[in-house]
Amino acid sequence: MKIFTRPECQPSVLFVVSRYMQRHENAWISKSDLISRLRPLNENSLRAESDVETNLTLGVELDLFEEGDQGIRLAKALRSIEGMNISQVAFLEILRNQVLKAPDGGFKFGDDASSNCDFMPTLAWWLGLSPVEGFPSNRKYKGKNLLEAVNVEPKLVKNDTQWRAFNRWAIHLGFMRTQKSRKSGELIFPTLVTPFDSFFKSFSKGEVFKAKTLIKKLQKSFPMIDGTNLAKEVDEFIRFDRPGKDNRIGPVVYDALRILEEKGKIKISSASDKAADNQVFQSPNLELETISQIEVR
Repeated sequence: MKIFTRPECQPSVLFVVSRYMQRHENAWISKSDLISRLRPLNENSLRAESDVETNLTLGVELDLFEEGDQGIRLAKALRSIEGMNISQVAFLEILRNQVLKAPDGGFKFGDDASSNCDFMPTLAWWLGLSPVEGFPSNRKYKGKNLLEAVNVEPKLVKNDTQWRAFNRWAIHLGFMRTQKSRKSGELIFPTLVTPFDSFFKSFSKGEVFKAKTLIKKLQKSFPMIDGTNLAKEVDEFIRFDRPGKDNRIGPVVYDALRILEEKGKIKISSASDKAADNQVFQSPNLELETISQIEVR
């Protein structure tokens, strides 16, 4: 998903467009009508028509909308929603699933000064950080650009505009949480709690998975977490020393699983042996934890 060069594209705008189409019974609507009618406020003024058109284009690219000679309508993923008022939670879940799908040719890296990276490679780096050590939302600490220090800027994001676009999408899709700090201002943290919660809802209560089997399923559904090809490619691209490596799964995944256990969504069984189906995790406090199986509650 290319959003870094299109910061005007926002999940909130796509949601408004989707609700509008749904209330018109998913019929074809002319593009000009959509553009003229759907111009949400942008900093107390009407959003430019070109901004709405760019959002429509992204919606088509993500298979949220279909475009034809008759105009634009909701694509199958959104037409299948029952009722005439899709909730924001349901919409964001569908949007997240569409964003996670690899485009033809795979996810793109910003391999030179003139090219721009996809959202997903940046997300792969982000989810390799600590879920408990806050990162400044403005990417600066004592005047130092922390993204430049770890090769993320300009290799993955090129400037503040692209970084803010990444933050906005990561927050909406459930991969980032924010926290205010008196000393450091707004801090941001990587998280997988909401995406994993949605993932486990697709299974029956009482279903049990061996730890390594579950990790493979998670890696298939989330192709940017520890151990995936994309995560390994990003680590090599920016020379990132990811905690989750050498067959270990990192702290963001582990933290999400433990939080879901606290919420009563899953039950984790720890292990002290070295069975082949066990999975070793790097916990947020840097200790190694071994899990044998996980049960859906």
